[in-house]
Amino acid sequence: MIPSLNFNLMTSILKPMLFIFLITISIVSCNNEELFVEPTADAPVETTTPTDSTSTDTTTPPEDTTVDPVNTTTPCDFDLSTASSGDTIIIDCLMDLHGQTVTLPSNVTILYEGGDITNGTLNFSDNSVISGELLNSSLTLSGSTPQLKDTTFQFDPQRWGIVEGKVSDDVALNNKIILQNLIDQSKSMGADTFSIDKMDAFFHFNYWWHDSKGYMLEAIHLPSNFHFKMSNETFIRLQPNNWPKGLLFGIYEENNVTISGGNLLGDRYSHDYSPIADEVGIWRNSHEWPTVLGVAGCTNVVIDGVKISDATGDGFVFGATKGFTGEPNKKINNNVVLENCIITSSRRNNITVGDGEHLKILNNTILKAGDGETKYNSDGSVLFDSAGVNPKYGLDVEPWVIDDVKYEWVENVLIQGNEFRENEAGSIIIYAGNYITVDSNYSDHSIAQNETLGSKITNNVIEGNGKWGRAGITSSDFRRYTDKASGLITQYAVGNDILNNKVSGFSKGLFIRGGQAIVSNNEVSDVDICLQVDRAENIEIYNNVYNTNKANSTGIILSAYANNVSIHDEKMSVSARCLFINELNRDKKFSPSIEEFTSSIANCNFKGGKTSRIYNASGLIFNNNYINTSNEIILSNRIDFKNNTVEVNYNGVLLDNSTNSKIIDNNFLIPSNYESVVVTNESYNANNIINN
Repeated sequence: MIPSLNFNLMTSILKPMLFIFLITISIVSCNNEELFVEPTADAPVETTTPTDSTSTDTTTPPEDTTVDPVNTTTPCDFDLSTASSGDTIIIDCLMDLHGQTVTLPSNVTILYEGGDITNGTLNFSDNSVISGELLNSSLTLSGSTPQLKDTTFQFDPQRWGIVEGKVSDDVALNNKIILQNLIDQSKSMGADTFSIDKMDAFFHFNYWWHDSKGYMLEAIHLPSNFHFKMSNETFIRLQPNNWPKGLLFGIYEENNVTISGGNLLGDRYSHDYSPIADEVGIWRNSHEWPTVLGVAGCTNVVIDGVKISDATGDGFVFGATKGFTGEPNKKINNNVVLENCIITSSRRNNITVGDGEHLKILNNTILKAGDGETKYNSDGSVLFDSAGVNPKYGLDVEPWVIDDVKYEWVENVLIQGNEFRENEAGSIIIYAGNYITVDSNYSDHSIAQNETLGSKITNNVIEGNGKWGRAGITSSDFRRYTDKASGLITQYAVGNDILNNKVSGFSKGLFIRGGQAIVSNNEVSDVDICLQVDRAENIEIYNNVYNTNKANSTGIILSAYANNVSIHDEKMSVSARCLFINELNRDKKFSPSIEEFTSSIANCNFKGGKTSRIYNASGLIFNNNYINTSNEIILSNRIDFKNNTVEVNYNGVLLDNSTNSKIIDNNFLIPSNYESVVVTNESYNANNIINN
């Protein structure tokens, strides 16, 4: 049985065989009676062509057999009460039921051909079919649920009572009820596609303190095996409100769903940011959680070509269902694709990836997250308004993890072919989650990792244009922890490769941390610092090219600790120091055996404009390089400087107050009035070897 819902149904014409006789006696009808006649072929007509070559052609023109079009605005001259089981009824006229209920037999098909059925109830029996074009708000369907003739339902907002433009909360709430009811009802009638063309309307919700599922189901939400299809002229807007949470559109624990086209808009610039406390008295004054579109616990979902804008919180969220990751029966997002969309001007993040695996974010344009100037109250607290709230990223991969308890988790995400511009805090942050690939994107801001493993940043163009005081690429933050199974100290941030990127216009080009990674074939230009390596182990850095003319630009900085880091076959041109190795492998808080840590720089070509410096460092092998600056080794231990070519108009190397170091087998191309190696403040037990 179907619920008693009002639908706009289009008019129909019953085609009983009784009308065959009328066709022969009448040339005027308000219905398309010829459809009731079995078509017959016209008898051939003999024609005779004159044989006299001088005769005039007097062939009679063919008879005009064009049938006048049916007037679909004419009232029907029949009713449906006489329909029989198995009838197909054509509606090409206007049928007003005058508030009556018509009960139909089983196996009836009602087809649209330009007419309409209004103002009444059709009570269907089993196995019936009706054209979706006939459904409208003044017609109620009852009885058994008929199936739609076509699986695509074309939604016309004017036929259903949608009020467009700015409206009251009550009207916007009614808009939502109408749309949701019709989505549900069309699905129950066999629709797999719900299509909207031109519409511009606001939608409101019954706000209360829900959990994530409650907010999803209060939103406009979609069923499984369903395509919600919009055009460029479809605008679905969130009614301005003061609630600090909620969604405009949601998909919760469904499968095989597509949303395509259209424009979904939040209420960022018309939201009421008044202070508000939740049901347990916690203040939610930041109003940072309203989302335009969210997907949680879903499989095989595609969001394609949608423009999402003006979220008070996030534009699009890969969200989570209730419970902990790994719990039995907990559903997570799997194979959800966000592609070809424009996501812009979200107050918090444009995209948040909170939960799921095998997710794809492809070929989107992601703009202006978190923009706007933050204002402050007289006591220094933030005055919340439409200005951005943290984190303010274009894309934030950030599952909810507390003390290694995974309430949410993310793995196997591909972020590819997107364009990121003017996102306030950065383009992409992988705050947590594993195996996240960032490939072939354009970004005008930073791309960074925080705590991740097996994640790659490859083939991206990242242009800061001098606006940002941070690194173009930052690899995963060092995180060592005690493995619960083995009891051994373990490096978490491993396998995060940085390959084939072009980075320019930042304070730093590459900021490399973590372990067991490759950094190769990147091009870095127009930066203050080309490469910084900090708290890193078992990393290979090679075949990168660095070229910057910025004043006081530096080539390589090694700091904190670097163990088994191999830097080789690099090309570098800077305006100041090629090397600044500072406080390296000295602090035992990183490891009791830190004095044994060793890394190397080999086979590189360095060109700079200021003396390179190794200061208070331990465990570095500088081997077989070309460098055109003087070099200082100060307060350091275990520095091997060997087999290098040093070409400079000054002293080659200054060794000052350092121990257990070697300066051997180097080729110094310097003026005769300068020294290859100058040793100062050498202690009695320095144990240095100098032989060039």
